[in-house]
Amino acid sequence: MIQILVPVDLGRFSRAGIRFAIQWSKQQDAKLLFVHVLYAARLTRWSDEQYKTFATSLKEDRSRQLRELVEEVFTSMRVSHRAYECRVIEGLSPEPTLLDYCRQHKDIDYVCMGTHGAGGLQKLLGTHAGNMLTNSSIPVVVVPKGYRARPITRILYASDLCDHEAELKKVAALAKDLKAGLHILHLVGPDELEPNKKIFEKVLKQEFSYPVQLDLPIMDETKSTVTNLQQQIRGLKPSLVVLFTHQDRTLFQKIFFPSKAENLAFRTQVPLLVIKKRNRI
Repeated sequence: MIQILVPVDLGRFSRAGIRFAIQWSKQQDAKLLFVHVLYAARLTRWSDEQYKTFATSLKEDRSRQLRELVEEVFTSMRVSHRAYECRVIEGLSPEPTLLDYCRQHKDIDYVCMGTHGAGGLQKLLGTHAGNMLTNSSIPVVVVPKGYRARPITRILYASDLCDHEAELKKVAALAKDLKAGLHILHLVGPDELEPNKKIFEKVLKQEFSYPVQLDLPIMDETKSTVTNLQQQIRGLKPSLVVLFTHQDRTLFQKIFFPSKAENLAFRTQVPLLVIKKRNRI
């Protein structure tokens, strides 16, 4: 059974990530771990005993809120309770706390979280979802605000066709488990030789024992890669988009040249699964 960690921000009561995770668990044998990161600020005049009493009470209250929110979403989706757990963990900031928690718990297979979008200075300085995307070694699913639960029937793997065999092995395994159709999208650049679609599809089907549909649109050079991807996503209407990304970039690159994955996460209306690429040789 796979385990999916679902961060929950009780301050915003975001339900998008919770809905997608529950839908996922309906289609695949998965345990859901709903987690809220709590920072209990301490007043300087408090004694150790006073602070302990306050922190314990606050943690109990947040635990109750978390359970009630999860129960509410399960009920609204008319889903009978499956394997899930609610947990409040303490930390100064959500992302470092969650990343450290994932490093300590090797049984976590995915992180699934909602996003409220970002713009301007907030995007420049980072967001919870953006920071998780660019730093997590565990695959992260980012679910757009307003997502309504629906069956995961079609997975779109947006590929640069670099290391696609290793990447497709992971995506095909997920598609099989979810019993979803699998499409590969590759934007063909102006100086790129277009692959033979029929031969490529036949080889992929034989290699992975799963039907794969290949889409090879010519990239519009007047638009950015992300805009081209968005256009294709709107036309193909997938349930989930999968993207592999490099994380070994400098701080300067991360601030002024955000990754396609992070960029797309804040602009798409479709859940996005981002997986770390293998290290360059």
